[in-house]
Amino acid sequence: MRRVVVTVALVLVAGCSANSKYAALRPPKTVKLGPTTSSTASPNLDEIALPGVAGTTTTTPTRIGPGPVTIVGRVDGPDGPVAGAIVQLDRMVGDRVVSLQVPTAADGTWNAQNVLGGRYRIRAWMAPTLAMAQGQLVFVDARNPPGVTLRLDRFTGTVIDAAIAPNPPTVGQSTNLSVRVVLRQVDTQGFVRNVPEAGVTVTLTGSGSWSTSSGNPSSTGSDGVASFVMQCLQEGDQPLSAELPDGTAQPLNLPPCSSPASTTTTAGTSSNTTSTTSKKSTPTTKK
Repeated sequence: MRRVVVTVALVLVAGCSANSKYAALRPPKTVKLGPTTSSTASPNLDEIALPGVAGTTTTTPTRIGPGPVTIVGRVDGPDGPVAGAIVQLDRMVGDRVVSLQVPTAADGTWNAQNVLGGRYRIRAWMAPTLAMAQGQLVFVDARNPPGVTLRLDRFTGTVIDAAIAPNPPTVGQSTNLSVRVVLRQVDTQGFVRNVPEAGVTVTLTGSGSWSTSSGNPSSTGSDGVASFVMQCLQEGDQPLSAELPDGTAQPLNLPPCSSPASTTTTAGTSSNTTSTTSKKSTPTTKK
């Protein structure tokens, strides 16, 4: 019995020796850390990529129909009802727009069937001569839709306008005059366009006192502009017109010529200029 006890004691002692897998752990090595720094600057979050989110974005499309409403109306022009015009209805929901086009009948009437109520912008046109300067805003009540009458204006023919620099011109000083010739017409989408007319001869006429050093007449370029270098010879209003080969003539809305006395002053005294008035109807060419 005593021998067995001794053997057990030896086994316990051996289990607690240094070679046992349950021996005490060694203390860790000391690690030196660098100095701690701090900053008050905000982090740059622009460089941080955010992970994507699963799923899809859906939007409800804007519709003009089908619906329970029929909108009716009529298109009138300068000469009465307009047959064969195009009427465009733009249904506006927030910042989104959906459109529908319908034609007019022989008596100028039109209708848009099976549409929804709401806010509409309605306009009409007939290329290349008739259009509206702006659309008509209408609120369509589904229970009591209104009748809509649209009025078209005629946009056609040649238009002449002018620009001058300096503005106003000064007596005896060179002045640049640009005369623009355009053909006004309505395009297939109902918008009024000014189409430049190239190669048109422009002749300056009028009772004003002017001379030109660039020649008169002059022809328009690809931009529809004919250029002149002018001199005003007398202070005040000096009427001037532009005339085309087909007989079209348009007075140019130019400012009155100013005297150098109104722009040049030295020590409280102004310089004086003698002006000459031309009696001819066409500005003379200065040589």
